[in-house]
Amino acid sequence: MRSVRLDLIGGTSMAATAQLRSRGIDFHLTTTANVTLANHADAWLPLAIPVAMRTGSEIESNSAPSPTFVANAVRAQEVLHAWWPDLDIVGLPPAGAEPAVTDGRGIGSFFSGGVDSFFTAHRHADQITHLIFVTGFDISVAEVGHAQRSVDNARAAAAAMGKQLIVVSADLRKLGGPHALDWGYHFHGVAMAHVAHLLSDHLHTIYIPSSYSTEDQVAWGSAEALDPLWSSSRMRIIHDGGPSRRHDKVVTLVDDEVAMSHLRVCWERSGEQLNCGECLKCVRTAISIRSAGGRCATLPSHIGVLDIARLPFRQFVDPDALWRLRIALTNSRHRNRPVEIALAGAEAGSRVNRALKTALVKRVTRARVAAMRSTSG
Repeated sequence: MRSVRLDLIGGTSMAATAQLRSRGIDFHLTTTANVTLANHADAWLPLAIPVAMRTGSEIESNSAPSPTFVANAVRAQEVLHAWWPDLDIVGLPPAGAEPAVTDGRGIGSFFSGGVDSFFTAHRHADQITHLIFVTGFDISVAEVGHAQRSVDNARAAAAAMGKQLIVVSADLRKLGGPHALDWGYHFHGVAMAHVAHLLSDHLHTIYIPSSYSTEDQVAWGSAEALDPLWSSSRMRIIHDGGPSRRHDKVVTLVDDEVAMSHLRVCWERSGEQLNCGECLKCVRTAISIRSAGGRCATLPSHIGVLDIARLPFRQFVDPDALWRLRIALTNSRHRNRPVEIALAGAEAGSRVNRALKTALVKRVTRARVAAMRSTSG
């Protein structure tokens, strides 16, 4: 049977390094931080598992994972296989002994500076001691200027909330493409689990802010049914968000001065600003804030019909969010009928685009999997 080989090769106290060998290719992976990192098998196996599942390979390693992690990871594979049957359930390395648990550790939360992460930080403000900002996820490590602006913004927000900021840099996305693993659907959740375990000397629990409410959960790389299954005896991972949808979170945050001063939602790169103010996420969030009666220093204070008309069609992928936003605006004290009509048009376009994109992703994935397995023999 084919195998994926995972070798931990050390590094420094603030850099964890491993080599993953798959399909005859060696992937050299390094994650760094401004704190010391715990380089152990539990931290790297979340990355190796979807790669092995895609290739139908058992995992071999020079380091033994903990029994609790292995037991949970078996269940995580069952979830992934149920969602994507072309991901095969595979064998894991034999478990070693349970590690000693250190007292006096804190509670962390992943923090991009967006609505979801601000909501979790706000909701659990009395528990969270550390916020975790990662470059290499939504911001490429090559985007030095944008990354530094975003880190500076996160640091200022963390200081204003009285939290310590942990800054992590990871080069993990290169694993996805060669294995037909989509970052959103398959991989970003395991990437966060990887970082969480590396921080287990400092934190005993880490929140992953939700993208979707409990009612709206879908097969997604970070999900309520999946994230907790990457936990171990020394690291508890919690998927956070509950029943709150995106607009509900915005309503909670409009009176949060820190959030309204440091919100970063943009997926485009534009000049020296945190947010371009013109992409779908910027426009959608600005409308949501305005309908809730708030103002945000990092987003436009007014969005008109032309701002919606200028949005690229490729960005329309979440019709349900646009529908809820339109209804929220309709029911608010800050109604704008032309914008409501424009949102209805965007919503219709979004339903078409989502269907096309979903079909394309499935077709491309099937083709990549077929090509990959044919070359693997």
